[in-house]
Amino acid sequence: MKRWIVGLLLVAGAWLACPGPVVRGQSSDAPLFDDGTLHRVDLWVNSRDWAFLRANFQLNDYYPATLKWRDQTVRNVGIRSRGTGSRSPFKPGLRVDFSRFTTGQRFLGLKALVLDNLTQDASFLHELVAMKLFRRLEIQAPREALAAVYVNNTYAGVYAVVEEPDDTAMARMFGDGSGYLHEYKWLYEYRFEDLGDDLERYRALFEPRTRELETSFALFEPIAAMVRTFNQAPDEEFEEKASEYLDLSRFLAYAGAQAYLAEWDGLLGYAGLNNFYLYRRAGSHRFDIVPWDEDNAFGPLDYPLDSYHEGNVLMRRLMEREPWRDVYFSAVLAAAASAEEGREADPEAPGVLAGGWMEREILRLQALVRERGLADRFKPFTNEEFEQASAAMLTFARERGGITKADVGRMRAGRPSASALPALRAGRRK
Repeated sequence: MKRWIVGLLLVAGAWLACPGPVVRGQSSDAPLFDDGTLHRVDLWVNSRDWAFLRANFQLNDYYPATLKWRDQTVRNVGIRSRGTGSRSPFKPGLRVDFSRFTTGQRFLGLKALVLDNLTQDASFLHELVAMKLFRRLEIQAPREALAAVYVNNTYAGVYAVVEEPDDTAMARMFGDGSGYLHEYKWLYEYRFEDLGDDLERYRALFEPRTRELETSFALFEPIAAMVRTFNQAPDEEFEEKASEYLDLSRFLAYAGAQAYLAEWDGLLGYAGLNNFYLYRRAGSHRFDIVPWDEDNAFGPLDYPLDSYHEGNVLMRRLMEREPWRDVYFSAVLAAAASAEEGREADPEAPGVLAGGWMEREILRLQALVRERGLADRFKPFTNEEFEQASAAMLTFARERGGITKADVGRMRAGRPSASALPALRAGRRK
């Protein structure tokens, strides 16, 4: 692969144009996120620029490119390497910024999108299926689809086409995109501890993605006030005060869905908070949580439902209260029920259960991606590992529900979870 990069540097790359109209209109983006097909996305990039991007994959330098999807073409977009632990010189994750070099340019109404290289998920399906489950549970989440990506007409591998959280996405999810959007940036183990009065400490963790030029007070004081409330509100006022900043039922719905999915690097992650956005509507100090980056969902089958609760300030205080414990357990069971919806005895095979929603979705998506997945020579997995990870997802869909239901029963009866926390690999920040 290194020889291939060097070879690209030696090619006298002329700018490659691609036929078709420049798309700047506000046409619907829904077909782009249709997961009923394996899309083809073409990028046309000066070969020297592509070689530089790959050789300098840790940098965020943008390069001009042309993107084509179906009969739609958009020229002079900016592409850069993206990710943290997922960055790769062989199969770069990409952020595509449609207005980077052409002010105000849009593609299907989008300002930008993410081409996720899926280097931390040998099945290619964890995040896509997780986000679909969230939306089934009425948890607002980015849309995704699978694509075979070609660079200069050469197959570059299977990617996920991901809706980037921005004001356009917030308008779709919440009906108003004019508010304050923050991306949580993992720097150290943090679990909603009070960081004091220095708002710059919150700026480091909650990077603004909209209204970036507003004052630190406008951007970060509402976050600081929320965290102070989580830590300092007296027990008798905790629920009322915390609810002013966060819908506690929605928080627990998200936490319960992630627990069912055995997501060990999410809101209640092994190394603290990770992989989410906060969104606050203009004129309000109440936040919504938007999921992000679920590559590490579908973890151990016996992942405990109380994983890392004690260390998280908000979760610990909620789980000390029986009504909220019940809300959490109900959320876990709702996730399991949604995943297993339609599961019933197979009339043609007595004693065998027909697959539920999640199993059917996994089988459908595996059929879409398998051929191109096996042909993806840039993935950091062997084909055997790809097949094993695919089989493990089906096992999860078939068995995780029963395990979580039994665990909820034990914990509601006051007994601890039946399983111990697994040993998890450190350093896999996204």
